[in-house]
Amino acid sequence: MSSWNDGGSSTNKKSELDAIQRSVAGTKGKVTEHIVPYLPGFDLDPKDIRFLGTPIDLIAFKGLDAAIEEVEIVFIEVKTGGSVLTPRERAVKKAVEGKKVSWRVFNPGVGT
Repeated sequence: MSSWNDGGSSTNKKSELDAIQRSVAGTKGKVTEHIVPYLPGFDLDPKDIRFLGTPIDLIAFKGLDAAIEEVEIVFIEVKTGGSVLTPRERAVKKAVEGKKVSWRVFNPGVGT
């Protein structure tokens, strides 16, 4: 019988190390999502960026801060390390690429 402080098995240590590494990677990704508009090489004005978080990370209203009449809307997914798009992210990408995007105005209380 092992005691609680004997260090555990090497399998448990591997599992704990793996969990810590995944947690660090996830935290790094979440931090990066927030700072990416300020990183070198990011070609959009940070003032035009809005953070969503899910199902995609950022949306840019390119040209909005410059008060130009024509604005481009850019959906941005930030990936770090070897991460890939999730099924939900792929579905959003497909909708945007397929131009399945619309505009709605909701005015609660009007007409009721």
